[in-house]
Amino acid sequence: MRNVGSILLTDYFDQLSEEERGYCKDVILQYARVPLMPRYQYQVSDGTTSAISALPVLFQNYPAERDVIKLILLLTLFDDSPVGMGGGRYSVFPGLAIHKLWENHFDDMQSLLIGYLLLKPQYEELRKKFHQESYKKGVFEINQGQLHEDFFKEHEHDLEKIMENTISIDNLKNLEQTELYILNTGFQLIPLKTADAGHKQLALSIIATFATGLLSRDREDRIDYSVRHSFLEKLAYFVLSSSERDIPDYLKPFLDGFNGSEAISDLFEQLILAEDRLDTYDKFWQVWSLFFEKLIALCSGGDGYWYVDRIVKSYLFAQTPWKETATDWHTFKDSNSRFFADIAKNIGHCPSTLYALAKSLNNIASRFINPGISWLSGMLTCNKNLWTKKLEAETLYYLESLVRKYTYKER
Repeated sequence: MRNVGSILLTDYFDQLSEEERGYCKDVILQYARVPLMPRYQYQVSDGTTSAISALPVLFQNYPAERDVIKLILLLTLFDDSPVGMGGGRYSVFPGLAIHKLWENHFDDMQSLLIGYLLLKPQYEELRKKFHQESYKKGVFEINQGQLHEDFFKEHEHDLEKIMENTISIDNLKNLEQTELYILNTGFQLIPLKTADAGHKQLALSIIATFATGLLSRDREDRIDYSVRHSFLEKLAYFVLSSSERDIPDYLKPFLDGFNGSEAISDLFEQLILAEDRLDTYDKFWQVWSLFFEKLIALCSGGDGYWYVDRIVKSYLFAQTPWKETATDWHTFKDSNSRFFADIAKNIGHCPSTLYALAKSLNNIASRFINPGISWLSGMLTCNKNLWTKKLEAETLYYLESLVRKYTYKER
């Protein structure tokens, strides 16, 4: 019965009797509370995730249970236990449930978003205090029930405001000092295509804080990989789903701090992957144009330092794992030939540019093969350093393959 009740209520709600619905409701709430119990450890198919996924149906149809459901969602958002092998956290499950409710229950979900960002840091401080006190007593597990009880007592007023939807973004202070993994969870909760001014305010603050950390040579390696990847993936989708007016604002921290860090390469890769799914032609090329001059300046001294060579390859679509059979991309039009010509002209002295153009012209940019031969020829003619510098692995292979394809096409 672990998952059956959730399936019945989510997929067959209208076909159930009132008594059957009530029974399924009680089962779902029972399992949804399990993660809040002492010594809970997530196990696949333990019934908790399917129960949490069904909470939006309960929230919609049982108004009397909404405060209970909001509290369950808030406290399970606090759960950072790892799930799976990809670095995911348990909080992803209540996050998915919250996304299902934004459209019809905006104020409730807004309260959970703000409440999470407000109370999660304080919850962690209390947990840390419990750990320290337990350790002094020679106990290496904390009393989860007592932790929740003390947390409720200390933050009763804030919890009431969350339940009543009277909590405000103005309650959030010093957001830039919040741990990045907490900010990332909050960022994941913000819906795509949002037009809410509060969401934009939060997003701008979170993006700026992340950019400072990701682009800093001192802190970059200290940011958890899964947190970094999750944030950049969400940022890519968030930017390309936003209005063209807002896109420069969201990218400003990365444009202002643009450097040769690995995070820039990762951002480009995530933007390409997001565009591959979203197909937002004008927005994508708006983003690429915003970064164009930054990349030119970065490559003025070549690509032999930091991660500049990888950044070039990412920007020119050569780091993306395209299908071997791919010969075109929905975000390329004949008019984009000018972009590649400008790249060859401005950073043609970089071996990574030669590699990236040769590789892309062999696959997803093959529509540009005719002018592409001229671009590559011009690069090799104007930049004699390319004849003596060590080239990227497989550069010659892609050049030879391109010449064969061109010769066959033009024979």
